[in-house]
Amino acid sequence: MKLLALVCFFFAVSYLAYSAAAPQIFPTAAGDVKVTPLYHASTLIEAGGKTIYLDPSKPAKFVGSPKADLILITDIHPDHMDPASIAEISKAGTDILAAPAVVRTVTTAKPIANGETKTWQGWTIEAIPAYNLNPTRGPAQANSSMTRDAETDTCSPTAACVFTSPVTRKASRKCAT
Repeated sequence: MKLLALVCFFFAVSYLAYSAAAPQIFPTAAGDVKVTPLYHASTLIEAGGKTIYLDPSKPAKFVGSPKADLILITDIHPDHMDPASIAEISKAGTDILAAPAVVRTVTTAKPIANGETKTWQGWTIEAIPAYNLNPTRGPAQANSSMTRDAETDTCSPTAACVFTSPVTRKASRKCAT
């Protein structure tokens, strides 16, 4: 009986680990900014009447979630980019900005390269380099044998983003790999 209870507890905790965390709401003079961590890099931001997703991918749960006005994708790895998740949260008119390597798979995305800034419906979006925090894959490993291939965009650092909300006029989120 104790083993059954332990197994049930393990599955319940595992399920909760894959569930979205509680949203954080930041009040501003122009209205609330609601940030909901979904899983790993997957995040939902709702502000100024807009719905923005960062790195939509499984195992984040999107059932019942609002459809996206904008999707930002920072990396080609499946924990950042999942075509099925993108399709699930998209609607007619959803815009997608992504790292150049992502555009090869998500062909409806518009590229935004490291160092580039774009404006989307009053929001300023800037792509910045991001590194893994793992010491074997981070910036300390960048050396003469590790260069970025401009055609494939396959080497760290991968693209990340900072965006400035028209609601708060402050950088609201940095996405990392």
